[in-house]
Amino acid sequence: MRILAVIVVYNPDMEVLRRNIASFIGGVGKLLVWRNSPVDETAVTEGHEDWTEKVEFCGTGQNVGLPKAYNHAAARASQEGFSHLLLMDQDSCFSDFAGYAAMAAKVPHCICGPVINSRFLSSEIVDGYALINSGMLVPLQAVERTGGWREDFFLDAVDTEFLYHAKSLGIRACHLNAGNLTHSLGKKEVKRFLGKPYTIFDYPPKRLYEIYRNPLIVIRTYPSCTAELKKVQYKDNRERLVRILLGEKQKFKKMLAIFKGVRDGLRYKI
Repeated sequence: MRILAVIVVYNPDMEVLRRNIASFIGGVGKLLVWRNSPVDETAVTEGHEDWTEKVEFCGTGQNVGLPKAYNHAAARASQEGFSHLLLMDQDSCFSDFAGYAAMAAKVPHCICGPVINSRFLSSEIVDGYALINSGMLVPLQAVERTGGWREDFFLDAVDTEFLYHAKSLGIRACHLNAGNLTHSLGKKEVKRFLGKPYTIFDYPPKRLYEIYRNPLIVIRTYPSCTAELKKVQYKDNRERLVRILLGEKQKFKKMLAIFKGVRDGLRYKI
């Protein structure tokens, strides 16, 4: 297994970024750092001169989302003889990448994802498509069959669309109970209603538009294999609406963005 990794960065905390890179770079042949914002390249490798032979910077510093970065990395991996592509977020960190890669080698044609934010590891391999971008280890054969990541998505449901496209083609996806990827879901705030705590993420209206639009497109595009996704999305979207109404600002703008997202998701020509 020869792995090329890509980590997409946007105004990163350099200390966190270096720690994250250090958690997996020893197990990959090359790392592409895709800049979705201007980045001080010397700061990325500061104190790690041994990384310079592996690290290459891509992207113009303009925020183009995730799919373009992933497709560029996949093309490079194919050109340079790699067998797998590792996707990483700038705020994710492996505790045992070697163990994760070793388990993934047992299912070389499977799209794999690590256990997230858990101390409980085992040798278990479980079939399933509820994986996230960060930590996903993708065989290039799967990229070639699916055609890669769809670039009319920007951030949300990029992983969901890719995985259900793969599922529709009979490509296996597995959750590996190994590696333990520490992953942050972004800034969150705990509030209370009638004494009960609930969490809000306070996404801006533009983000909410995608959060509601993109999964609808996925469900309508792959109706034969997204029944479970449909249930999960209904529950998550309903709860998100309640949280917005209870404890978030810009309620009108957010509700309008959600309405437009649902409308455009339902109108999207499949």
